Amino acid sequence: MVSNIGEIIDMQNDLEESDLTTADRDEMKNQKGIVLKTSMRYTIFLPVSGLVPIDQLKVGDLVGANKSNFLILEKLPSE
Repeated sequence: MVSNIGEIIDMQNDLEESDLTTADRDEMKNQKGIVLKTSMRYTIFLPVSGLVPIDQLKVGDLVGANKSNFLILEKLPSE
């Protein structure tokens, strides 16, 4: 299904700082989520992007997404 990247969100950590190791804190700071707007009028939040890394995506990009789980399968050309 054809979809648009609506927003890229930096995930915030709600856990206590003492509960996490330094590696865990660094990993949580770098996590991002995606708001996906589909051609079927769904707006979906994805905590993981799928096959395309989030750093290769930007707001407004066209992507191909799986119809059942909405994971991004490929980045599509803008035309």
